[in-house]
Amino acid sequence: MCPKTKENPHLGKKYAAREIKINAPESVYSPNEDSALLANAAIENCSGKVLEIGCGSGFVCISLADAKPDAKIFACDINSKAVECAKENAAENGVKVEFSESNLFSNIKEKGFDWIIFNPPYLPTEKAERMEGGLNFAFDGGKSGHDTAFRFLEQVGKYLKKDGKVLLVASTAANLAELNDKINGLEYKFEIIAQQSFFFEKIYVYRIYRKKS
Repeated sequence: MCPKTKENPHLGKKYAAREIKINAPESVYSPNEDSALLANAAIENCSGKVLEIGCGSGFVCISLADAKPDAKIFACDINSKAVECAKENAAENGVKVEFSESNLFSNIKEKGFDWIIFNPPYLPTEKAERMEGGLNFAFDGGKSGHDTAFRFLEQVGKYLKKDGKVLLVASTAANLAELNDKINGLEYKFEIIAQQSFFFEKIYVYRIYRKKS
């Protein structure tokens, strides 16, 4: 059973067609500012066949499913407790999302997605700074902050339609020049479609797509 969280100012806010009710245990990443930014960007951009990597409590994919009931939405997380929690939250909100446990694309059977969305762990993390348990997956971006995002970008093209696109969250907590170089080096282009500033960082949503040959 997915227990209720302690009070969180981002839970229950109206980011989609109606209020989204989310519960999450301490071992699962619960909605925060980056989640809200990505949810709004997904609602404004995504349709068709959509996959969310690293769904956490399910807030983003559930918000999208609520706002776009005709979309076919899949979601996964490496954290089994997150998958269980997201399933319960989807049922609570009366939306249909197909969930699976997967380390990035390792257990994704479907291909040909119109959109793939991902809020990766982006905090530069030394070995001594790692957290215990599944929540570490939501924060640990490796020494550069981009370890997981880079692996995602190297694999994502196999799962997109030819004209498919990616929404990716990025932060100034990591070196964005390195991320930009990686995207360009993999023959993608990007544009920033949403951003939010805080006293300690700036969060962006990148829209990424293939360069035309």
